[in-house]
Amino acid sequence: MSIFTKKSFNTVLTRYYKGLLTFVTMKGFTLYIVLLIGLIGCQNNTDKNQIFFGGEIINPKSNFVLLMQNENVLDTIFLKKDNTFGKYISNITSGLYSFKHGYEFQYIYLVPKDSLRIRLNTWDFDNTLVFDGKGSERNELLLDIFKGNESTNNNFYQYASLNEEDFLKKTALVTIQHTKLAADFTDSNPNETAAYQHLIDAAINYPIYRLKELYPYWHQKISKDSTFVLSKEYYDFRANTSLNDSLLSNYYAYQNFITTYLYKKANKANSNKGFDTNFRTLLLESIASEIKISKLKNQLLYNEIYTTLFDDSCEATQEQLHLFFDNSTDSIANNKIRLLIEDKKRLPVGDTFPNFTVTDNKGKETSIKNLIEKKNTALIYWSSLHISADYLNKRIRYLQTKFPSINFIVLNIDSTRNKLSFVTKTTENQYYIKNDDDESNFTKSGYTRTVIINSQGRISSSFTLLTNASIESQLGVIIASN
Repeated sequence: MSIFTKKSFNTVLTRYYKGLLTFVTMKGFTLYIVLLIGLIGCQNNTDKNQIFFGGEIINPKSNFVLLMQNENVLDTIFLKKDNTFGKYISNITSGLYSFKHGYEFQYIYLVPKDSLRIRLNTWDFDNTLVFDGKGSERNELLLDIFKGNESTNNNFYQYASLNEEDFLKKTALVTIQHTKLAADFTDSNPNETAAYQHLIDAAINYPIYRLKELYPYWHQKISKDSTFVLSKEYYDFRANTSLNDSLLSNYYAYQNFITTYLYKKANKANSNKGFDTNFRTLLLESIASEIKISKLKNQLLYNEIYTTLFDDSCEATQEQLHLFFDNSTDSIANNKIRLLIEDKKRLPVGDTFPNFTVTDNKGKETSIKNLIEKKNTALIYWSSLHISADYLNKRIRYLQTKFPSINFIVLNIDSTRNKLSFVTKTTENQYYIKNDDDESNFTKSGYTRTVIINSQGRISSSFTLLTNASIESQLGVIIASN
């Protein structure tokens, strides 16, 4: 296993934190005033815990919208021919929910007897979401605060060079702006629940708390000031935080803060040595001991062991695997990780890539050996469940432009073969494999993977992600080795 130097760790940590601002954080949405008319038909609403959820999807990506809570699908609502949808849903309790269409989603807060309608255009999902109906004002506030936070996250790194006092003034301005929005809403809605107010307070404060956690690292990196010391009062904000708030455990802003805090803690405990074995072990130990909410603990444990297994530079140790399996109570996630471990073992780095038969869009069979022979190849196992066809197109086009000598091949692992046609715009090198063919299916876990093979047919990287920035350096390595 490779050990990171402090310099290389700083590079990796910078990428992690800056990537986390966009990857973990859900995309924002701009509010326009649009009224939806005629979406609700006549119905006698006698269920006091019933809500109506509906709206219109312009340029839909699929024929349905999912209503979800805690990542569990509560209902699938199908679009009509005019792309509108709507349904009465029973047994709703007040709380945080989300809706999902295609690969985009948004949080919503529902209360019994709400009649919430949305309208959006998938071509610009982020900037066309609008709410209407009973419950709309509540969700408009949540959306407005989120949009402000996203703008802040995307721009706040520029303030990291400021001294502590000036940096805190910048964070205070954001807090004041959002607090004013919340106060105006409360004045107009004095009977709003305490649980909703708690969520709004978290939406205002936790993104700022997270930026405060990041500031010392950012500042030292930019200023290169080895004498930089924070005031004794700097971390006083931590007294207002909790690692085990059950009302917030499924809210992205809260999860982002916890992730950042735990990474910083593990890094400090590891004497800032980097993402070595001890760092990963300390992080898993911290999650296992400090997070008491089972679902949140399961998710954080899963995220970390998943990241470790997808890192070709090291292997998950037995201690780390024991920490995961001994503390995760999610049987489905545990089984996925077991299968992922088996997947990784089947294509070790340095081995010759095995031969098997693939089928193209026209039903013609050929051997994978013929497709990769004497070529530096990126073999992309793709599933539409994990990567959208649109993103796949854009990503491969970008990589083909940067690495024209690389042979990019897409292997579709979806059970329905017709999904392959969605990506024909990118490259003719697209094929279908049989899921029950043990010789060709190296994704029993269901995860996508990219295997990089050199011109001699040997595996250079067995388990990387098309989405990872590191794939570019990995492709550069096999080109340089020729």
